[in-house]
Amino acid sequence: MKDTKKTHISPRLLLTGLGILGSFAIFLFILFVAYLPNRSQSIDEGVVSERRTRLAELQAREKELTTAYGWIDPGKGVVRIPVKRAKELILQEGISVDDARLKVLQNEQD
Repeated sequence: MKDTKKTHISPRLLLTGLGILGSFAIFLFILFVAYLPNRSQSIDEGVVSERRTRLAELQAREKELTTAYGWIDPGKGVVRIPVKRAKELILQEGISVDDARLKVLQNEQD
């Protein structure tokens, strides 16, 4: 003889489970609706390529400005020197960085 036990799920437990699942579904729906308008649009490959090109040009210009000699104002005789060389000169003169900055600011005001 087999023991056959019927499991009986109480209506109260069933309603509690459905309530929890329903609440979770509503939460997910609200989250989806709130997130949907804020999704980023796919970026066109042409835009990405253009941005990379502009970044490379900017980086090349910055490198040129910080590593090469050049004229800032030929009329006043103001030149640009590489940052590395400027540091060497500051160390050779034995002045502090704050004093060097002060000199630069004073020269800019003239």
